[in-house]
Amino acid sequence: MDPSPTPHTFPREIVPLEVQRYGNSVSIALLDPGCQIFTTPSTEGILGYYKVANSAVVIGDPPCPTTDLPVMIESFRGNAKNIVYATVSKQFSDWAMGKVACSLIQIGDELTVNPQNDPSEGPKARKLRNKLSAATRAGVVVKEYVTNDPSLEKKMEAVASSWVTNRKGPQVFLANVDIFDARQGKRWFYAEQEGHIIGVLLLNELKARQGWLFNLLLVTPDAPVGTTEKLVMTGLETLRKENCQFVSFGVVPSLTLGEIRGLGPIKTWLAKSAFKAVRFFFSLDGRRDYWEKFQPNYEPSYVLFSRSNMGISELLAILRAYNVSIY
Repeated sequence: MDPSPTPHTFPREIVPLEVQRYGNSVSIALLDPGCQIFTTPSTEGILGYYKVANSAVVIGDPPCPTTDLPVMIESFRGNAKNIVYATVSKQFSDWAMGKVACSLIQIGDELTVNPQNDPSEGPKARKLRNKLSAATRAGVVVKEYVTNDPSLEKKMEAVASSWVTNRKGPQVFLANVDIFDARQGKRWFYAEQEGHIIGVLLLNELKARQGWLFNLLLVTPDAPVGTTEKLVMTGLETLRKENCQFVSFGVVPSLTLGEIRGLGPIKTWLAKSAFKAVRFFFSLDGRRDYWEKFQPNYEPSYVLFSRSNMGISELLAILRAYNVSIY
């Protein structure tokens, strides 16, 4: 039986509100039109998932109150036999193992910072300071978009279109690029050079963490060196003045698989080999290398499986959930 929403109505337009209210950095995937939404009449919040063949992939920690999580998960389990819990937190993993999951792999890290700490200070920040100086010399200026200006929005959308058009090779992403869709809980910063918009930074509010996700960081192909860094630093400086103490840069893949539980020696070896190949083919280290110049903290991210004898069904479902594309 396919997982599906319970009989009570849950309008799709409410999804952004639930993501803002209860979500974490991975919850933006629920905004993707292809992501299916599950909920129950007796709980608050939602659960997002993809269904492929005989497997369902739950995306991140379900955006719901902690007290409602067991009921939400148990209700969903009644509609799906093979479930993968993808890119979930340590808190969720500690709760789920032995209850709804029997195997676990640490596959990544969520990179977070406290905006009250200035990442451009200290000896480790020399590379970042050089990038910022280069952008300043090139005349790059960053501003927050706080007005209602359709003309300016079109220019910002043109940056996103240019970025998508010039994105080449194998791709992995959580959600489509649409910077002005579902505006609830979003902020925008844009980079300008000689009157031309050359970059955009999109922030999503995470009320449960009392902070923000730096969701999309986009620049045109001809943007000067340091443009993205100046966008990020302006965003952090703005939040610092507002006394914000949490920002997430999202989840990046680990350099190697971390903790593994519930898998035998052969499947452990296969998982490590497959992960190494995927990292190489999709060049997955680039995002980690970029964000590390901001001196982030690391919070582990996991994939959990509801059965120990996982197979091709679960793998295909994970690839679908991450929108894997080879062109």
